[in-house]
Order: sequence, then structure tokens, then C-alpha cells
Amino acid sequence: MPKRYRAFISYSQKDKRHAKRLHSALESYRLPKNLAAPSTEPKTRGLGRFFRDDEEMGAATDLGETLRGAIANSESLIVICSPRSASSKWVNEEVLQFKRTDRASNIFAVIVDGAPNSGDPATECFPPALRFEVDPDGSLTNRPTEPLGLDLRKERFARIKTRLVAGLVGINFDDLWRRDRR
Repeated sequence: MPKRYRAFISYSQKDKRHAKRLHSALESYRLPKNLAAPSTEPKTRGLGRFFRDDEEMGAATDLGETLRGAIANSESLIVICSPRSASSKWVNEEVLQFKRTDRASNIFAVIVDGAPNSGDPATECFPPALRFEVDPDGSLTNRPTEPLGLDLRKERFARIKTRLVAGLVGINFDDLWRRDRR
């Protein structure tokens, strides 16, 4: 059954400008005409909707239930990673909730600050739920994972956006990058 959202964007409120920029870029993105992806909107070639709490929540009576529903209705999870998100209880819970749906392979980490797996809380950019596996019962383990982080400090925004789009729709990055550049 198709999901309502292409992806849920998880972030610390202190990284809101990064989340807002990415949200806007992804929702307005259109695949090049000569490149087809079956999971895009046929007429517009768009990616569909992305959940970002400020844009989608409205006046919810139960914040937890609303967020759990949005996570369940999202194909993927995009985590804006920084020391602020790594220490955020809410970001960690959102990642954990998404992993409990057996879709850990659909998580994309976008690094905006800090260092992955640094071991130092002042610089660590990955929340614990992103750094460790989840047991079948849904609890966080001490078994490390190796999340791939797209680093905005090392690559231009346009390239990171294209990498995300390729991953979200399941097409080859190089093909998309070359056609996007035309």
C-alpha cells in the first residue's frame, strides 16, 4: 500500500533552517523529462510530499500519535544530523520508531555539523538510534551500525539533494546527476 509521505524529515529545532531548506528543495524537485522512475508522480515528475513537523502538524491533540502516524506513513526517514540532533530525545525516538517498522535501510543521514561516531557528545552528530541496531522486540542494542552520512560541509547542496533523490526513488545517482546538470 502506498505511503502518504515520500519521507519524514527528523531534526532538532535548532537545525530548523537546514530542514526547511531541504524540505522545500525536495518537494519542488522534478525528475528530468528523459529519466523515468515508477515511484514519481506521472504528470509532474515530482517526488510527492515530505513530512516536516512545522509544515504538516497543524493543531494536533496528541503529538506522539501524530508523529507515530506520520512515521508509519512515510517511505523513508531523512535525519538532519548535528550534535544538537544527536542529543535530542525526540530525534532519537523518531529514528527508533522508524527502525521498529523494519525499514532501517530507508534511512538517510544528512550531516550539517559535528562528526559521525566521534565518541564525544560535543561533536557526535548521529543520535544513538542511528548508530546502533534495533532488536526484533524494538529495543536498541549495543551492536553498531554504519549509517552512510551525506555531508553538507563537504559537498554542495545541489549534489546532496540529487544523492537523496536518487536514493529515495531508487535510481542511479550518476545518471540522475548528469541529466540534472543538463
